[in-house]
Amino acid sequence: MKAAIVALSLVAPLAVAAAPVAAQQDPVERARIEELTRRLNGAPAAPQSAPAQAPVSSRPTAPAAPPPASRPDATERARIEELTRRLNGAPSAPASVSVPAPAASSAPAPAAAVAPRPSPAPSPAPRPVQEARPQPAPASPTATTRPAAEAPASRPAAPVQTAPAPDPQGLSAAERAVLPFRIDLPSGFQLVEGRAAPGAHVYSARKAGKTFVMIYAGPSSQFPIYDGEQATVGGRISVVTTEGPRRIAMEHLFQRSGEPAEIHVWVMAQDGADRDEAERIAQTVDPK
Repeated sequence: MKAAIVALSLVAPLAVAAAPVAAQQDPVERARIEELTRRLNGAPAAPQSAPAQAPVSSRPTAPAAPPPASRPDATERARIEELTRRLNGAPSAPASVSVPAPAASSAPAPAAAVAPRPSPAPSPAPRPVQEARPQPAPASPTATTRPAAEAPASRPAAPVQTAPAPDPQGLSAAERAVLPFRIDLPSGFQLVEGRAAPGAHVYSARKAGKTFVMIYAGPSSQFPIYDGEQATVGGRISVVTTEGPRRIAMEHLFQRSGEPAEIHVWVMAQDGADRDEAERIAQTVDPK
């Protein structure tokens, strides 16, 4: 009997302590706190179902803090959205919407509810796009380029050396014997026949490739060639020029009844000893 009384004395306090705990745990309030924690953590909303009764602990617990006062649904939703927007780094809601500050609660909030999510790192500023410039094409490895110093220098074309034309062959003594005129040539001179019009002949008295006297034998000559005084002596017409005290016969014209009709002789050398030599040779010409 005494043992039964002792057991009843131990069970009675436990029942008295369990009754306040069951009365303080409101299922609606617990569901609202869990939904607020899930929204802050970005989890989907919990399905709507009948609130489950939390098991009553048989062990005595400390008295819980009085539940916070309930708020209207619209105000609570606005507060949750504003808190979520701030944690995610989004701009605040427009000023027209008044968001009441969260009321201080003596009950400690769950650890997951107060841990803020890391704000996203700011994206780096885009680099300015540089204008693509065409790059020179690399030289082909097979192409061989020689520096300017090694390039062969262009050599000037060598002047074409033309061999001097050989002196025309002078007439022999036999050929000179059949000419229509006579002429006395000093030593070193020769008489050379040149080109002329049909029916005419042209000859030149030369020495060392230089022409001293010209002789034309044909139907019509170009007498006179020089300007000067014309004098007729011994059947020939001469053109005489005056040079100081000297008189120089520059050309002679012989006119004949047979062929050739005219024999014209003129001096080619114009000055010095060559002219004096040419004048003496021209005066030796005489028709046959």
